[in-house]
Amino acid sequence: TGGATTDTSIVARGVITSGLADIGEFVSVVGDERDYSAGDLLSVSITEPGKFEKSSRAYDPKLSGIVTVTAGLVAGGGEDSRGNIIMALAGRLPVKVNGQNGPTMPGDYLTSSDTPGYAMKATAAGPVIGVAMQAFSGTGVTDTGQVLAFMRPQWATPNTGLIMIKKGLLD
Repeated sequence: TGGATTDTSIVARGVITSGLADIGEFVSVVGDERDYSAGDLLSVSITEPGKFEKSSRAYDPKLSGIVTVTAGLVAGGGEDSRGNIIMALAGRLPVKVNGQNGPTMPGDYLTSSDTPGYAMKATAAGPVIGVAMQAFSGTGVTDTGQVLAFMRPQWATPNTGLIMIKKGLLD
């Protein structure tokens, strides 16, 4: 409810503000939308082209985004052919985590875990969804919670700073 709708372009010559911190897009998902919630990690579905599903494999190369309910800017149209789930594309948002690779500290890269929809600390080179901004003390796959993350999907090699220090490249 509320808001404005237009059939023409919107041009802003100033600042558009929102009280929320991420950017999202309406997407279609595999299965029942009610099985998805804020913080779930999503990957491209290979069984249903054009849709996304909960990531369910560690270091999933199809890792794509995070389900959000806090997007300040949302692309797409909701109940058209694009679905009603909003997948974050960039920004700061909560992500579900577990302790599969041990505790997470601010600055640690986050990747998909073997638990559907959950991230874990990345300890090896591979695809990551972003960087943890909060600590999580879980030490096992059954330890679950949520941390604030800065979404920055990329390929990363964790602990390169330690390697560089050992080689004398950093102070």
